[in-house]
Amino acid sequence: MSAHPKHPAHPSPGKHTGPPRLAERIVGRSLAPPIRDAALGDFHQMHAHLLETEGRRAADAWYWRQALRSVPHLLTDTVSWTLIMLANYLRVAYRNLLKNRSATIINVTGLSISVATAVFVFFFVEAELTRDRFHAGGETVLQVMSVVDRGDHQELNGMSPMPLGPAMRASIPQVEQAGRMTWGRVTAGAAGETFDESNWYADPAFMEMLSFPMAHGEPARLEEPDAIVLSHAMSEKYFGDANPVGESMTLYFPDGRELAFNVVAVADPFPSKASFLFNAIIPFTHMASDAAAWDVRTGATFIRVAHPADVEAVAAKMDGFREQQVAADPDRPVEYFRFVGLYDLATTASTVTNSLAGGSPAAARILFSVVALFMLLLSCINYITISVGAASRRLREIGVRKTMGGTRSQIVWQFLAENTLVCGLSLGLGILLAYAWFVPGFNAMFAAQGGGVTPADAEATNLWIFLTLLFVVITVASGLWPALRVSRFSPVAIFKGRTVLGGGGKMTYGFLTFQFVLAFLTMIMGVVLAQNAEFVMERDWGYDAEQKLVVPLRTDGAFRQLATEIEDIPGVERVVGANNHFWSSWQSTTVHVGDGRMGAVRFDVGEGFVDLYGLELVAGSSFPDGAHTALDGSVLVNELFASRRDWTPGEAVGQTVRQDTLSLTILGVVKNIQYDDFYSPLEPAILAQLPGQDFRYMTIQLAPGSAVAAEKAVKAAWHTLWPDRAWEGFFQDTVFDRILQENRNIRSLFGFVSVLALLISCMGLYGIVTQRIAARRREISIRKVLGATLASLASEMNRTFVIIVAVAAVLATPLGYVAMEGLLSSIYADPMPLGPSAFVLSLTFVLGTALVTIASQFRRIARMNPADELRGD
Repeated sequence: MSAHPKHPAHPSPGKHTGPPRLAERIVGRSLAPPIRDAALGDFHQMHAHLLETEGRRAADAWYWRQALRSVPHLLTDTVSWTLIMLANYLRVAYRNLLKNRSATIINVTGLSISVATAVFVFFFVEAELTRDRFHAGGETVLQVMSVVDRGDHQELNGMSPMPLGPAMRASIPQVEQAGRMTWGRVTAGAAGETFDESNWYADPAFMEMLSFPMAHGEPARLEEPDAIVLSHAMSEKYFGDANPVGESMTLYFPDGRELAFNVVAVADPFPSKASFLFNAIIPFTHMASDAAAWDVRTGATFIRVAHPADVEAVAAKMDGFREQQVAADPDRPVEYFRFVGLYDLATTASTVTNSLAGGSPAAARILFSVVALFMLLLSCINYITISVGAASRRLREIGVRKTMGGTRSQIVWQFLAENTLVCGLSLGLGILLAYAWFVPGFNAMFAAQGGGVTPADAEATNLWIFLTLLFVVITVASGLWPALRVSRFSPVAIFKGRTVLGGGGKMTYGFLTFQFVLAFLTMIMGVVLAQNAEFVMERDWGYDAEQKLVVPLRTDGAFRQLATEIEDIPGVERVVGANNHFWSSWQSTTVHVGDGRMGAVRFDVGEGFVDLYGLELVAGSSFPDGAHTALDGSVLVNELFASRRDWTPGEAVGQTVRQDTLSLTILGVVKNIQYDDFYSPLEPAILAQLPGQDFRYMTIQLAPGSAVAAEKAVKAAWHTLWPDRAWEGFFQDTVFDRILQENRNIRSLFGFVSVLALLISCMGLYGIVTQRIAARRREISIRKVLGATLASLASEMNRTFVIIVAVAAVLATPLGYVAMEGLLSSIYADPMPLGPSAFVLSLTFVLGTALVTIASQFRRIARMNPADELRGD
């Protein structure tokens, strides 16, 4: 057939008279190159004939039919050739990776460790950010929190006025439900078992807004006055595996009440993402406090609105409630009420006083994420520098391929195929490493403190998105630049020897410097956190906690009864009482000093308490015999109290302050007392002596070596007096055990992370030094022939790397100081002061390890035989 004419017989000016362009491209792509031009000419001629005889529509329809008939062949051909090419790329990639085993091992090891770190951090952060999502409709449930004026600062407090919830429900149309809860302690008895338990008092509406999974019964029956809802653990504790719904439990309250309750529901085991849990819930009506008093606070008030946008309308109507609270409690005025969504409670918990929910501070999530990012950067930089160096041995291969017609894109795809294999293998090994080692190791350290990670509870969609993005990121970040760089060289430059790769170059040195800056920063972080953990563990608590058995007392008259019962027990040296106790209980209050106000905590203690606990006076005097704060206003304060008022300890003595209507005179100033954990800031403290009280805490001083026997005897005396009451005694020197163990775990965890980061960096350094020596074997041999010593050769080969590590140390030190100062202050209320020792140790570790890595190559230089290297010259 003749070729298709360029113009139709009677073209219309300005109109396209050829076949549809898209259909033409489809037909052209489906034809083999040898026959493409001739076949397209035939198709064009037929289209022109139909256009002239039957019109545009018929001609285009015919051409589209031919195009659609060619689509299956086009798809089959494209897919088959793509698969063939992909298989070829992967086969060649596999062979090249085997030929460069050392580089492959270094890259796979580094990437696997960093992937494992990233996967573990994902599990941790994802769990923290998705807590409580199992509660249905949580986007419209909010907790009403109080922003309280403490005089010298504002406090976000999870507690709220007792009548607030019902008042909001009654007067604000947007509030569909309102419910309250608060905490309590009771002694529970059932099936012959008696234990002391924490419990919730809750409105029925409070439980209706939550969706704790239930195993048995109906939590809606909480509106019944004798109803009790049990957790799965508490149900097993008292009733074993049986369904206890309908069974009876007796609760003994601190005020002496003894009431029977009917089990109406039992929860399933709590989801691992629950940020707040309960043991037992009973109706709010059993609270002993005045539910109508605006100066009494409840643990939490929840509301439900129809739409999240309704919160603004609700907030605009809160001024009246705030005014009622301020009028009732002017010493702790609420500045405003803040609404926090149910799904946000865990992420804000670390900033909330009396928080219902638990959750890690934002600093912990940021810290773990930064660690994962550092590890990924370290391993990707390793890959880049080592891959470029390894490619120097393949320059002739690249030159030959280009000479034989290979395109740059084909070479890029070949290198990316190798990179994809390495990254895919590393991703698989990293996931296995995270599941088999990192997660179990973390859980073994922190599960006892409630900080475990459960990979099975991660949202599947989130996990797959993360793994896909992680694979794409490490593949592109580690492989794209080496592929583009290696593929750009011309065959002429390669064969003339003008192309040099590996072991040198500004880019390689820049990458290596950045890598060691990250390694130094990670090591500084690990050493500083380890030293701070040691600082916390060795911290002075401000009192003597040794040989002190503390017994909480929940009933009236219990102090005198127990004191009489145990006075003849061997090993009991002294007994004192208190209404508040370090770590266990204190009163938050506001004191007036002149025209100002200041938040403080108060401890009401018995006579002899200050002496028994060895509180150290720094100014003034202790309570004299017979001192009674309620009568004479005498108090002791801590150093922080004085410093907040800009007084020296000596100036504070004799000053008068006011709490409510009581005028207090400062007798003396004692050292700061560690009454709370090490993460929360301490407040100014007041110690008031109230002798002769029916105290809530008894401290028993035991003789050295008698602790075990004496505790057993005191416990027996307790059960003699109150056989149905659970024993709650504890030794004062154990109150910080959980926190101290947590700090030991932090020390171990970040020490491990630092070692991993250093390992990855030094593997990269080892690979680069090895490649540098391999690339300069002839030069080294010539220098040896000319009489160069091993020391001079080693210096010549490695001087640059020593300088790089030193420069990285100089850059990392100020960055590490600023970063760690901010990190410690965001986690700990009173962290250790940063000194030079942490930085000296970090620099010593990294520099020493880097020098050992470099020195390990001296043996290769020493064993190099010039005759073997120069034989071909």
